[in-house]
Amino acid sequence: MAFRNSLAICLLLAVLGSISAGPLSARNPAAMAMLESIMKKSKWDSFVFSQEWPATVCSSSSRKCYFPENRNTWTVHGLWPSKSDGTYGPSNCETDAEFSEATLAPILDDLEKQWTDVFGESDEYSFWKHEWSKHGTCAAQLEALDSALKYFEKGLELNTNYNLTSIFLDSNIVPGNSYSLKQYTKAVESVTGAKSTVRCASKGSARVQEIRICFDKKFNVIDCFEDSNCHTKSINYEDNN
Repeated sequence: MAFRNSLAICLLLAVLGSISAGPLSARNPAAMAMLESIMKKSKWDSFVFSQEWPATVCSSSSRKCYFPENRNTWTVHGLWPSKSDGTYGPSNCETDAEFSEATLAPILDDLEKQWTDVFGESDEYSFWKHEWSKHGTCAAQLEALDSALKYFEKGLELNTNYNLTSIFLDSNIVPGNSYSLKQYTKAVESVTGAKSTVRCASKGSARVQEIRICFDKKFNVIDCFEDSNCHTKSINYEDNN
């Protein structure tokens, strides 16, 4: 897919260059708009890796929930190409990208346990298809992630390498108790060496729902640009029973 984008840019430049002199936008507005769109979608320099706590996700919604096999697991929400200037995106880089369920067969068991769609109204493939279409097709500009299988394998790898259940347990942070924002961030930073982002549930009492760890394109951990939305001194780590 990375080759495909590069080829598209080269072809568009060739077309534009073959047309008579004058401002590029005046020569061929449609081609210029397409080129600008491709260039915009290639301008990202980092990843946000988001893990969520199913207990809080579920208690924040009236929808029926399905917990992963191990209820103590922080599951993957997504792996999102982003910009270190503080903006998310790009997204939906290949609107016609195919998504085959068979492609994920080798890692299906792990996906069901670690990249769980906790809401049961739709099958899990629809959640994974959404993440691939919106974020994976942009991540696929990198050779290391240029297929759905590679993309989801990387998310599973990061979920294993940065196991938040273990990270918090090592810092004596356990479900059913409340902690300060600093305690959560310090626990994660003790492993990553960089600033993470703690996200709380948007409704109800202050409960930790999501942890975001950021990486450059080579998957070196970097500081996350986003501040926490948790604004209370005490943040509950919701019991998962």
